[in-house]
Amino acid sequence: MSCPLIGLATELQHAIIQQLDRTGDQASLRSWSCTCAFYRSLLAPYLYKRIVLRNYEKSASSVHALANSQFKGCIDEINYTAEGECTDVDNWQYWTGETRGDFGNPEAVTDPEEVFPDTVHTLLSDLQRFPRLKTLSIEFPVNFKRKNWGFAFYSEMFDEEETEDEIQSAEENEGWRALMAKTFTALSLNDKPSIKTLEIKKLYPFEISTFRSETFHDFLGPLDRFDLSLFGGENGAGWCINCSNGYLEFVSKLDTYFFDHLNNVTEFCLRAEETGPLGLSGRHHATLALRADQMPLLKSVSLENIFVSPELVDFLVGHTKTLERISLKDCFGGINGETENGIHWEALFTALSDAKPEKLRQFDVLPLDPPYQNMYSHADLSETDGVHLCRTMLEQDPKRRLFPYKILDDKYGTLFHDEDQTLESFLEGDDQKAYDRLICIIDDNASKLASGHG
Repeated sequence: MSCPLIGLATELQHAIIQQLDRTGDQASLRSWSCTCAFYRSLLAPYLYKRIVLRNYEKSASSVHALANSQFKGCIDEINYTAEGECTDVDNWQYWTGETRGDFGNPEAVTDPEEVFPDTVHTLLSDLQRFPRLKTLSIEFPVNFKRKNWGFAFYSEMFDEEETEDEIQSAEENEGWRALMAKTFTALSLNDKPSIKTLEIKKLYPFEISTFRSETFHDFLGPLDRFDLSLFGGENGAGWCINCSNGYLEFVSKLDTYFFDHLNNVTEFCLRAEETGPLGLSGRHHATLALRADQMPLLKSVSLENIFVSPELVDFLVGHTKTLERISLKDCFGGINGETENGIHWEALFTALSDAKPEKLRQFDVLPLDPPYQNMYSHADLSETDGVHLCRTMLEQDPKRRLFPYKILDDKYGTLFHDEDQTLESFLEGDDQKAYDRLICIIDDNASKLASGHG
């Protein structure tokens, strides 16, 4: 007896498949594809458009077989996940994926020669074998499993900048560093443009020798979109990663490693953690390594956990001839504390307005919810007149914004709301006036585009 679904019109077949795909029900799609050759072919673009590659032979062999099959043209995105476990500073243990176990598992692989099978190298060094591949995401999720987790361990990992000899030695002798080095070296061997988007998730603040190589920079050059998020955290005793010299030194070189070579990028995303925000100078402040001469074709920029700073202003103003969209999520001004060159939000808004950004049609400062609900909701304190006025003004005028200011603790590097500065700047109104002026320009640009004159 034939399956009644086969008799449905093609558009209805795809409607059912797309509904399952939207809900993420891959298990049902896989089961459905096993029913017959017709559905295996029909479902292939949905089953194989995003695949996962892991750093062990079983996973790599499966992906390699797919690359040699009739379905290789279905693959749009590869998520490369190199899983690992760290039990000690001098004993970074990376799983092959073949075995799992408890803390201190003696089968965990530490040999630099075993953490990156040849089949993984073959795949990453020749991405053109996937003719429709557009996106590659990379992640090194390390499970930190040390019984005596503390500041000493954290400091040993991130506190000091490494010399070139120390980097080379680590990549030759430590499994986790070998894995990272071999991954990026393999990518640099792609001698022709092979992807449009590169996403690196939670990058650890350790220099990889390949980051300085011309071949790796050539690999970055043709990209349309680059998305980088940085590893963060604190040591369990309160000291944040921005207290570590190794982290501060690493992020100061992101231009040399990546940003200086994104010649064709039109969409750029940079995400720092709250424990290691970027921007401004001073104690515990980390360099924002962005400049106006980078990414000449940039149209869209998304930033997260970044201080409003002179370098941010220069970067954005330097791209006003091409920028169409700016998104600032969980970004903040910094005037007080240990900062040496803090500026107000007004300085950013005014600089952008004065640059007359003719193509800028979207400017988001997120989140939209005003931060005063958390800032001033002290159960043991009555609301001050200033906070009451602030709350009332925001409720009466939906267009008013409360632009946040924050401060880094001079000991722990912790990011705190600068409540007094936020309230003072709100009541003075200079930030709001400059913001309103910029929004008028953006709205005018959008109107011209809608009418066909933009």
